[in-house]
Amino acid sequence: MKRTKNLTILSLLAFVVFSCTEPQFTDVNNHEIAVEDGYEDFNQLMLTAKGIVQEVLIAAYQNPELSDFDDSEVTNRTDCPTETDLNPNSFPKTLRYDYGDETCHSDGQSDMTGVVEITVSDKLGTPGMTIIVNPLDNFSKDGHSANLKDLPNAIFMATFKDDTNLADVYDLHISGLEVINDHGKAATLKHLEGATIGFDDVNKDNDEPGSGVAAYLDDRAIINFDHMQFLNHKNELLNVIVRNHISFDFLCKCPLAGSVEIEDQHKKIQYINYASNLGCSGKILVDTEEVGCH
Repeated sequence: MKRTKNLTILSLLAFVVFSCTEPQFTDVNNHEIAVEDGYEDFNQLMLTAKGIVQEVLIAAYQNPELSDFDDSEVTNRTDCPTETDLNPNSFPKTLRYDYGDETCHSDGQSDMTGVVEITVSDKLGTPGMTIIVNPLDNFSKDGHSANLKDLPNAIFMATFKDDTNLADVYDLHISGLEVINDHGKAATLKHLEGATIGFDDVNKDNDEPGSGVAAYLDDRAIINFDHMQFLNHKNELLNVIVRNHISFDFLCKCPLAGSVEIEDQHKKIQYINYASNLGCSGKILVDTEEVGCH
């Protein structure tokens, strides 16, 4: 198994890709959906889901059974989380990551508390392998608690597959993920359709002699989905379509590029354009209003 297959997933961890141009929306002056009812709840769900995956996969590289790195190559770790391997020396493997009762400032630059469990079917990057993520009841990221609701179809999983253009591609399956912000408002990612994340070794340095974990942190990850449904804090159902791939930088909390369209049940539309956050200014364009990313 090529090391690239094992490690590019570490960048999911890191970057989500941008395209060269942003689309031109036809009616950005409508302001039909309030910022707090569309953008804020969508952003809360997206940032939390991305951050959970980033954190647990960075932590997973502490376990030599999951990757080709030895101890000397995974020294860029904080003192948290504490890892417990619930079934060592076998697959599928369940790992429990405990960030403690007090805030842990993690390698992914997030403030974490509580416990996340992941179940991995095989070594990271093995074709067909799956990673199932389960944030437990006491888990929070940056002050937002997250859990999978007690629903028959609730799932948080990534499945590895090959791709001819990118080093690695994973199908994403997320349903029933509830995120509650620090004001007690809850939003739920109800359905995610046709979602993938793939990786591009932009600097072509992943396989250079002597390269370690750091070489993978300049990879970009391309994320896309055909359709997302979520319930906002008012329990209103909204639909999301990606107009341009969303781009994350490891050192910036919010997307640097990309755009989406949100539609409610009354066919009202909201447009979100992340391109104004280029350079990590912290400013996002919602319709024609510039808002902060939080």
